[in-house]
Amino acid sequence: MKATNLRFLQFIPAPAVALAIWLLSSRSSVSLPEDILGIDKIAHCIAYATLAVSVSFLFPCDRFVAAFWRTAFVVFVVTILYGALDEFHQSFVPGRDMSVWDWLADVSGAGVGIIVHRQFSKLKH
Repeated sequence: MKATNLRFLQFIPAPAVALAIWLLSSRSSVSLPEDILGIDKIAHCIAYATLAVSVSFLFPCDRFVAAFWRTAFVVFVVTILYGALDEFHQSFVPGRDMSVWDWLADVSGAGVGIIVHRQFSKLKH
């Protein structure tokens, strides 16, 4: 099968990761190791780095390299807006709350994800 026939696969990761984040944040509690300082913020950062990378897959690799700032801006805005929406969503979940600190960890993760994706895109391109 040609690569162009498989192009639709690039549209699967972003909704899948967004759904996973939404489902996890719909739970009253999520089990995390308590002996690691800041594990909650680390988990947010990793989740949103993963989301940013998966949103980046929506753009062709060469565009991500050639028009990096414009593409990165779109990926960043989409990712952090989703983070804000998810934080708002958590305010309705019993045992959870909306936190600016969690959202800032999401923002950090979005930046990390974009940088990681760019480095791999440059290697591929």
